[in-house]
Amino acid sequence: MTESTLLLVDDEPNILRALNRILRREGYKILMAQSGSDALQLLQEHPVDVLMTDQRMPVMSGTELLAQVKQQYPHIVRMMLSGWLDATMLMDAVNVGHIYKFIPKPWDDEELRLLVKEAFAYRAQQPAFIKRIGD
Repeated sequence: MTESTLLLVDDEPNILRALNRILRREGYKILMAQSGSDALQLLQEHPVDVLMTDQRMPVMSGTELLAQVKQQYPHIVRMMLSGWLDATMLMDAVNVGHIYKFIPKPWDDEELRLLVKEAFAYRAQQPAFIKRIGD
């Protein structure tokens, strides 16, 4: 069995540290990136099961990142965590990025843990043909 890997993407280091602190005891391997390009680089280097990204980031938005991840790594369960809620952005995230869940900031720690756990369970239920490429 492979290790469950979570990639957290947010341009604010304090948010990444807070998420890591909340989720590290759950037994996941946690990778962190401060930009969409850093996240894409980590995806080339590490197998990832679940990705959680912020929406509002410089250069590449969360929606743009999710769309690229969907195309290049369709097996990854994609989630968005954002304090900025706009109907158009949310529609794009769902329709373009095909997100599994949207989590508003500020988040509830217990609910966040549960949603991430559910994302890994969803990932584990996917048919073998959409598991990690190369496994």
